[in-house]
Amino acid sequence: MNDNERLAPMRQIMRNFYSPIKSLDPYLRFVFITGINKFAQLSMFSELNNLQNISMMPRYSSICGITQSELERDMKEPVRGLADNLGISYDEALQQLKHNYDGYHFCHGAEDIYTPFSLIKCLDAQEFGSYWFETGTPTFLLERLQKNPMDETKLDKMTEIAQSDFDISPELTEDTLPMLYQTCYLTIKGYNREDHSCTLGYYTQTEVKSAVGRADAVCRTKDRTYVFEFKLDGSAEDALKQIDGKGYMIPYKKEGQCIKVGVNISSATRTLDSWKVSEE
Repeated sequence: MNDNERLAPMRQIMRNFYSPIKSLDPYLRFVFITGINKFAQLSMFSELNNLQNISMMPRYSSICGITQSELERDMKEPVRGLADNLGISYDEALQQLKHNYDGYHFCHGAEDIYTPFSLIKCLDAQEFGSYWFETGTPTFLLERLQKNPMDETKLDKMTEIAQSDFDISPELTEDTLPMLYQTCYLTIKGYNREDHSCTLGYYTQTEVKSAVGRADAVCRTKDRTYVFEFKLDGSAEDALKQIDGKGYMIPYKKEGQCIKVGVNISSATRTLDSWKVSEE
């Protein structure tokens, strides 16, 4: 997506892969194609003139992912197992699952969708965790962020964004926003019917939502959340600056009082050299 010289031959490979679909049309009743990033339809499917992009259609908004009703109807036993393992009630387990893994919207007016990977990993492990990061961050997204950085502190509430600004193939624009949306770091949080603009924000509430990094450690108590950043032979001040610069506090601000802790470790003494605490 970021290398124009490699993009053309890759596009041709994909075109060759999908082109037989046209000749097989008499034998195909239904074909569903999905992926991560959006390609320009003419560049990839020039021979397929009967495709319909359903990505932003409300009636198909829950076709990929797990809805609340599906969770409660089809996953009762795993949820009960999670509740028993953590010593909480079934309803409390549902609330925490929703708080951690629910909230993605494929389009405005869509039903909330759970991220399947994190939800299933949680129910399998019988423990809450930031499983989404196990999927890794796409290299092409990191390359685009390095080339065209965005202010991460503003990503959680981007208002008055036209659909054409994010529902567009990244091959047609140098902007980073379409990649952040299409790789599911951002989702639709609101919709203005007057000007048809959207509000975008992070799609989960408690999984760390930084596309360019994450806090070294997070510690929660009953009424506080501590976010730690460690430096080796650096300074506690630089650690605090990184917490702010990378937006590590953003995912936890809704949980109550947040405290950031910058720590420097000395390689010479192999101990803590200095630390600073800042409360927000």
